[in-house]
Amino acid sequence: MNVLFNQLSARAPRILRITGLAFIVALVFTGALRHTVNAQSTITYTDTAPSLIFQGPAANLTFPQFDPSVGVLTGVEVSLSGDVSGTLGYENVNGAVNTFNIEYEVDLTVDLPNAATATANGMVAEMLPNVPAFDGALDYGGASGGQRPVSVPLANTVQFTDTPTLALFAGAGAISLPVAATSAFTVTGQGPAVAQFNTSAAAAGTVRYTYVVPNIQIKKYTNGVDADTLTGPLIHAGDPITWSYVVRNIGTAPLPTVDVSDSDASVNPAYVSGDANANTILDVGEEWHYTASGVAAAGQYSNTGAVTASTPNVSGPDLVVTDADLSHYFGIDPHIAVQKTASATQIAAGDVVTYSYDVSNIGNIYLFDVAVADDQCAPVTPRVSGGFNVGDLNQDGNLDLTEIWHYTCTTQINQDTTNVVTVNALDPTEVPVPPAQDSAFVDVLPVIALTKSAAPAALPEPSGLFTFTVQVQNQSSEPVTLASLVDDVHGDLNGQGTCTLPQLMAIAGLYECAFSATVMGNAGDVEVDTITATAHDNENNVATAQDSAQVSFTDLPSEIAVIKSADQTLIPKTGADVAYTVTVANLSAADVVTITSLIDSAFGDLTDRANLPNSNCTVPQVLNVGGRYTCLFTAFVTATTPISETHVNVVTATGVDDDGNPLSNADDATVPFDEPLLVALKTDVLQNDADGSGNLSVGDTLRYTIRVTNRGPVEAVDVVLEDTLMPGVTLLAGSLTTSQGVIVAGSSSGDAVVTINLGVLPGNNSEAVVQFDVVIAN
Repeated sequence: MNVLFNQLSARAPRILRITGLAFIVALVFTGALRHTVNAQSTITYTDTAPSLIFQGPAANLTFPQFDPSVGVLTGVEVSLSGDVSGTLGYENVNGAVNTFNIEYEVDLTVDLPNAATATANGMVAEMLPNVPAFDGALDYGGASGGQRPVSVPLANTVQFTDTPTLALFAGAGAISLPVAATSAFTVTGQGPAVAQFNTSAAAAGTVRYTYVVPNIQIKKYTNGVDADTLTGPLIHAGDPITWSYVVRNIGTAPLPTVDVSDSDASVNPAYVSGDANANTILDVGEEWHYTASGVAAAGQYSNTGAVTASTPNVSGPDLVVTDADLSHYFGIDPHIAVQKTASATQIAAGDVVTYSYDVSNIGNIYLFDVAVADDQCAPVTPRVSGGFNVGDLNQDGNLDLTEIWHYTCTTQINQDTTNVVTVNALDPTEVPVPPAQDSAFVDVLPVIALTKSAAPAALPEPSGLFTFTVQVQNQSSEPVTLASLVDDVHGDLNGQGTCTLPQLMAIAGLYECAFSATVMGNAGDVEVDTITATAHDNENNVATAQDSAQVSFTDLPSEIAVIKSADQTLIPKTGADVAYTVTVANLSAADVVTITSLIDSAFGDLTDRANLPNSNCTVPQVLNVGGRYTCLFTAFVTATTPISETHVNVVTATGVDDDGNPLSNADDATVPFDEPLLVALKTDVLQNDADGSGNLSVGDTLRYTIRVTNRGPVEAVDVVLEDTLMPGVTLLAGSLTTSQGVIVAGSSSGDAVVTINLGVLPGNNSEAVVQFDVVIAN
């Protein structure tokens, strides 16, 4: 644009000042924003306007508002920059030499949302000294004119940090800021002149958002271990657990609100430390520490520590940031079990028993260093294969959850034994697990011995009282209770004799009792009776023992008696019928006897009717103990010789007892004849052994005794005794004596005959006694 300025009033000083609008440059921003985000949480938007050479209205600088979800806006910086450049054409139209001072000023102005403005301005000053007088041509050249380059830089920056202004820049829309460009120049000199500016302008508008970004981090530790993955630390179930939470502000915004929680509702983290300036704000880079405690549960456990923090925004809701960290532990609940069995549970003392032990893991974690010990059996040895227990399936030396390890031990048992196996092991933390125990009971069966004896061993038939002695000995290794004694003949012995049951018997104890019983039997009979003793131990195991004793019967001799009588007391020697009564009595204590014959010494078989038609005797006859048999027969009796005084006949009864032993007995009956019967009996005795030789010799004295007996039933009268001395003896005078009668001869030493008149001798064995002495002469 060419502008001609006239000379000022003559009254004006000689200095010429020309002022006015210069070439107004219109700016139009392209809207092609250049968006930059740097590491310092700054967002910059830049809009540029190309060089224009025409004058126009104001332009708009448009850019997005700050997105409040990105961060917290802390500062806005608006910068304008540009450049106006071109040429200055001048012409001295004064007729004289002229000096010009030219000032060129450009302003860029932006209207801000808070009603403030920001202006970028620039000015150049040019002094053109001694410009020659006008050469007649207005060509901005020649002698009186010229062309000079012009360049005006423009720059200005405004910043805002106050919340109300920042809020104007925050949102989801865009902001348009009107921008205007104006220019003016002033020419001063000493005369008229013409000036011309040919310029172009370039401008840039920049908006820079400064913000902070909230961010947070949480790290959770279980008993000091950052256990992000399985399985985490091994902790005994029931042991205390401490969870540590480290919360760090890893953003660029302070966080005034912080909440730490755990996915396990029973776990409540509590703040411990970290707020160094005690402002209750988690400042940038600051770490806060929280802890929570609990009790370990069995099995795999995981819980998540979470943090939620917020910071106020300049516009809209608070910005919230969260973080979480997973942590694990495995609650070990180590337990071991053992099952113990015995190869036999009931044995005899001294038997060998093999124990088997099955060890299993009933916890939830493997175990190692397994040790098995038995308090009554050693050594306990594992069953191995390839150097490992046969139950160690993976042969890793660890008792795993699915494994059962096997052990054995063999020992001799002599008494009831309860033995306990104890199993110990270590868990993976090398802590001993609670020991496991099991027991097995081996019952040594009770043993008793029984001895039975009888006294006496034998008695005569038919019965007798025997005493039986019972001895029971406890041969067990423990006390027993003798419960019963039963005799197969005499029944339950409890209460019989001295036997009283039950009896508690100590080890090796002896119990003795006796009872008596009446036993019946025949000769040769043997009674064997057996006693069974029954005892039990404290486990009610039963022991029995038996023994027998026998008693026998000896033969008690059987006896019969025959009683024979006649009904006549005197008969003539010429004969008469005599009726005889025969009685046979069984005098045996036990036996039944059978009479098989009755024989009379005079009349023969009494059962022979042909011989004795008047006999009622018969055989056989069975006689019980104490029984009798009586029969009658009649026979004619005469004297067998003229001198017979009586008739004597004998009946003999024969038979057998029930033992088969033969029996016999006899009895006679005497029927006297009605005449006396004299019998003389002479005996001698050494009265004086003269030479003491003990033998008869000359000079010795003998004493004769003569007994005269009337055996007849009637008296004898005029009885005379006459005895003629043997040769070689001499009657000792005065030695003759008599119990009755009169001495007729024999009183003198020369008498060779002794005669005595005895007189009357009554019957029925009346007696007279005569004595005298003789001396042996040669």
